Amino acid sequence: MDQAGYLGQIYVNVNTGEVIIANRGTQNLANVKTDGGVALGMVANVQPIADEFAREGLRAAKKVLANAGVKMSALYTTGHSLGGAEAEGQAQMLSAQNGVHALLPADVHITNFSIDAPGISDRAHQGDKSRYTSYNLSAQGDVVHKAGGDQLEGTVQVPLPIGPRIAQTEGMMLAGAATAIELPFVGLPMIAYGADKALEAHRSTLILDQVTGTVLAGIKLTELGTSSAAILAAFKTKPTTPEPVTAQVQTDTKAANDTHAAPVSSDHPNIWGLDPKGNIDPAALKGDSNVVYAEQWLDVNGYRSKARPQYRNA
Repeated sequence: MDQAGYLGQIYVNVNTGEVIIANRGTQNLANVKTDGGVALGMVANVQPIADEFAREGLRAAKKVLANAGVKMSALYTTGHSLGGAEAEGQAQMLSAQNGVHALLPADVHITNFSIDAPGISDRAHQGDKSRYTSYNLSAQGDVVHKAGGDQLEGTVQVPLPIGPRIAQTEGMMLAGAATAIELPFVGLPMIAYGADKALEAHRSTLILDQVTGTVLAGIKLTELGTSSAAILAAFKTKPTTPEPVTAQVQTDTKAANDTHAAPVSSDHPNIWGLDPKGNIDPAALKGDSNVVYAEQWLDVNGYRSKARPQYRNA
């Protein structure tokens, strides 16, 4: 694993019987060498290690579940970028096992969930499609998922409308390459700009951050379905519609304080600029947004910290 740069983890839910095989994406120079092979349409040189990890991990997971007296109910493979390709390869390998060599019970379905994953070349068509369901979510400007040949056969490709646009990434790099032949002082900066935007589009946290707070984040993988249009529709729908907050401008500071002061504790007797309806005086914001102001107030007044709301780009 040190030589190839592979890293994976196995998660076992002893209450539900679910097992997750997670694969890390590009992290070191060994991974970069592997990425080069993937880009040329070759099966990743680290895939045999990822496969062996999946087999050994499944054996360990089955022991954990057996000791807990719980039956395995579902298997998930997942990863970002190179890790997503390894996850697709693991799903292919495990789905093709049968008979005495099968590690996975015949009634356990595999769900692969990759993010910005390149293809897996010839292995894409060597699995048993009846044993798995596969998804690959990517940002609209990501170019990595276009490399490596075919995705695992049957994979639902979902390009989410988030992050830099394809015109800013692949489009800019192609335009820069064409321009650089005649005008290198113009073309090379264009290529650099496109590459920088491509890296931004490929960040592992981009999709997770943007999906949080939408209906898609609350759907179990096994209930996603097979329609990219339906998945996109869920992504565009938020669980709740935030109410607009109106702020009343107060020209008299003392009057505003007297009107909006709200006792909260002995250490912090009031919060200036907040009326009983929750409206915040613009003068109290001091350049902060309503959300930032409210979070600071909660922290100062000793409230238990809560998960911050996530907002999708328009």
